[in-house]
Amino acid sequence: MNPPDPALVARFKDALGTLMPGSDDARLGLAVSGGPDSLALLLLAWAACPGRVEAATVDHGLRPEAGAEAEMVQGVCDRLGVRHVTLRRSAPLAQGRGVQAAARELRYTAMASWCGERRLAALLTGHHADDQAETLLMRLRRGAGIDGLAGVRPVRPIAAPEASLPDRRVVVLRPLLGFTRAELAAVAGRAGLDPVDDPSNRDAGYDRTHARRLLAETGWIDPRRIAASAANLAEAAHALDWAARQEFARRVRDDGAQGLTFDPEGLPGEILRRVVEFILADIARPAPGPACHTPAAPLRGPELSRFIARLTAGRTATLGRVLARPGLRWRFTVAPPRRT
Repeated sequence: MNPPDPALVARFKDALGTLMPGSDDARLGLAVSGGPDSLALLLLAWAACPGRVEAATVDHGLRPEAGAEAEMVQGVCDRLGVRHVTLRRSAPLAQGRGVQAAARELRYTAMASWCGERRLAALLTGHHADDQAETLLMRLRRGAGIDGLAGVRPVRPIAAPEASLPDRRVVVLRPLLGFTRAELAAVAGRAGLDPVDDPSNRDAGYDRTHARRLLAETGWIDPRRIAASAANLAEAAHALDWAARQEFARRVRDDGAQGLTFDPEGLPGEILRRVVEFILADIARPAPGPACHTPAAPLRGPELSRFIARLTAGRTATLGRVLARPGLRWRFTVAPPRRT
């Protein structure tokens, strides 16, 4: 098996070092499905971090070929001397949601648990520049704001379902966002591997398929430039979050059993939205603890906009488990249970 081009290995190592400074001795988990992107991730990580990587494949039981694909990944890992495990998760997918989204959540849950059990410092995935470009096109079509247009984040903490880590969180790293799909396919091809062909990548029922086709047909769009724009927008989103945290500290007061109050006077709309989102996260947190100002799920969008518009108009508003009352200082409390 031919190893990856040393220049690509050096790029990978630099990207990983940027995302995880001091990772020279860290043990890392790799999400490997058997597709060209994840096989390239396996090969690059194996070459850049010898003796420090383990791989896992998740079999959802959604496709009959999945078992054979996991066995193929096992065979490649055996040749490389990389420990591999197949995580079989047959839990029913949530109703009312896209199959791909539910399967993705199931994969991350399984991988986070595995990383915790194996005491791996981070989980690496094979997302690349073309994925990022497709994500931006899809979100532009939906009218996304700054956070949505920041695309796939290079670093993302996720919760481990079991208490296998001290803080029950696993960090997902995406060191391939600066690589193109063609570069990664070439890595797998150089090694003589025959990657898995996922038919869902050509299914016209998915938005990503249309975005992928548009990029392929429009030769003047460089996915790496779009990925760079996403990185710039992520920096802008981070700066807005930083500014909102400062305003949270200045303007939000904890009145104990009376909830949190907030002075919204004069704040720009985007900062106002972020402060309100932090408040919602604090109020809705199920267990007491210090404020982390990190929402469990993004709320920017129609729901949050309507919530803020009602308060601005002097009307009481409810969102999820939170009741808010208007005034010079908006008051946020846990909403009473609904009558059945």
